Amino acid sequence: MSDAHNYYKQCLEQNYTPEQAEEYTKKYFPDFIATPTPPLASNQLNATNASANDAGVWAIQTANNGLLFTKIAAFLMKAFSGGLAFPWANCMVIEKWANNVRIDGRGIRFTGCPSDLFKIWIKVLLLSWLTAGLYYLFVGRKAVAAYIDSHIKWA
Repeated sequence: MSDAHNYYKQCLEQNYTPEQAEEYTKKYFPDFIATPTPPLASNQLNATNASANDAGVWAIQTANNGLLFTKIAAFLMKAFSGGLAFPWANCMVIEKWANNVRIDGRGIRFTGCPSDLFKIWIKVLLLSWLTAGLYYLFVGRKAVAAYIDSHIKWA
């Protein structure tokens, strides 16, 4: 597609009429000739509008003993273990959160295990220490989040 056609198409996407879009395009591309586009059928138009406006519905339902208490327990685990219980505490919080989230009415679950997260955490810690923090800046800070994201599945 040529630059002129791209410009014409962008004008149409900005809700200009075909005549206006052609007029503006001819200002910058004098040799431009607009090809008529067939109008959308009403069902195509409604489907386009619905998909553009539908962002999905998600909700966090109330937990039995509350996510707040789980986060407090996780903080205490981390504090009393000197940070060694970080993976177990994080898995506990993420699992509680995932069990109470609904996206478009569907539940999700966390399938990760603390021992795998512990291995990632130790690797990030050691490599960050060896590289004076550079590993953490470029790779490490995303490693735990990537592990958690990769272990969230539909229930």
